[in-house]
Amino acid sequence: MTDVQHKTRNERLLSLISRGEASMHTLSILFGCPEASIRRSLQELRRDDYHIVVVEGWVKCYGKRSALIACEDDSNNVGGEDDADYQR
Repeated sequence: MTDVQHKTRNERLLSLISRGEASMHTLSILFGCPEASIRRSLQELRRDDYHIVVVEGWVKCYGKRSALIACEDDSNNVGGEDDADYQR
């Protein structure tokens, strides 16, 4: 039953920080727990491959990380004469 409670809190936390930045202080008040508990939840979400950044006490989620998908035809990725970097 404890796992369900943590998952629910993590899902709620993820929902809040995915919509925009939130401060650690505000999150601790909303969830009624210390900031250390919020940091543990953020670490759990990072282990689940979510890209979460904390800067100066503000938390932001940029979504779930994904593996890069290899392109089947690499010829589309080769720069040519009209490539912007080539012209510099």
